[in-house]
Amino acid sequence: MKNISLLAVFFIAAGIVFCGFGMLTIKNLSSYLGMLGDRVEIVLFLNDSVSEEGKAAMLEKIGGIDVVEKTKYTSKDEALADFKRYNELSDQVRILDKNPLPATIDVYLKEKSPEMVRSVAIELRSMEGVEDVYFTSSEAENLVLLERVFKKIVGLYYLLLSVFLAASVLCLAVSLGKMKIIYGIIDAVAGAAFGIGGLYCMYKFIFIKNFKSVLFFTNPELGIIFVISLILGVAVRIPKNVMEKK
Repeated sequence: MKNISLLAVFFIAAGIVFCGFGMLTIKNLSSYLGMLGDRVEIVLFLNDSVSEEGKAAMLEKIGGIDVVEKTKYTSKDEALADFKRYNELSDQVRILDKNPLPATIDVYLKEKSPEMVRSVAIELRSMEGVEDVYFTSSEAENLVLLERVFKKIVGLYYLLLSVFLAASVLCLAVSLGKMKIIYGIIDAVAGAAFGIGGLYCMYKFIFIKNFKSVLFFTNPELGIIFVISLILGVAVRIPKNVMEKK
């Protein structure tokens, strides 16, 4: 047991927690940005006079535009049902003789820049059968800003991560005694167990509790973390073993 380095176990576990927490944050922020991207859309309000054939033709034409990722059609009846379900004015709507809500087509774009959203919205406004157009240009602008900030944060994080890993390996290689490489594997397994356990606790009590996140590392990702831990555990033993043989 004395041949197992508590220092190595600590550094490996701390490295997993430090690196893993940052990766989980990046993973969940990426998911959040993806959800924001789904909110960047163009909504076409259709005339009541448009026939079913006309609506089908419109959907086909819109779907053929290169930058359009997907479309979603909502009929008047579906719009009214949603309005009654979620809107506080639903009681007032029930007393009307006819459905005042129009059929709509939600248009989602592959490229979500403010300029592209605005350009496509203007193009679609001129389509026959379109009464009005709503487009989320402000959401697109916010998304672009968030993506820029996120990329800078990711770059800074990976820089700090590289410095931390290099410093950890150097400190361990200098500090550890002339121990067999097999003990490095034991250190790695113990460190990985403590590190992944600590990560899961942080995930459970920080991400799920405060942010309602459901994203954790997949089994392949955990496998990669474990393999990297083994490599580090063995690598820090090599210099002293080489010196001992000489």
